[in-house]
Amino acid sequence: MLALPLALVLGADPATALGLGKVSAAARLGQPLDVTVALRLEPGEAIESRCVQAEVRFGERTLAQEAIRTRVETSRSTGERRLRVMTTLP
Repeated sequence: MLALPLALVLGADPATALGLGKVSAAARLGQPLDVTVALRLEPGEAIESRCVQAEVRFGERTLAQEAIRTRVETSRSTGERRLRVMTTLP
């Protein structure tokens, strides 16, 4: 079982009504995790990669923060904002 709680720390330009959309995941046994979550922001709101932190658990095991990478991406074609969570370890 994989749990992916997302802890958001809001900075100077906070997103006050952040919603999560569709989740796309590439999780294969023995491979690093690569998950993308669509973000729903109100018009004029922004969120930066430095404002996002993820906790990744595999069963009872919590992965060390050093093995987790998060970033906020923008789709070039649609402008959709996405949160991407990747791990360096399987």
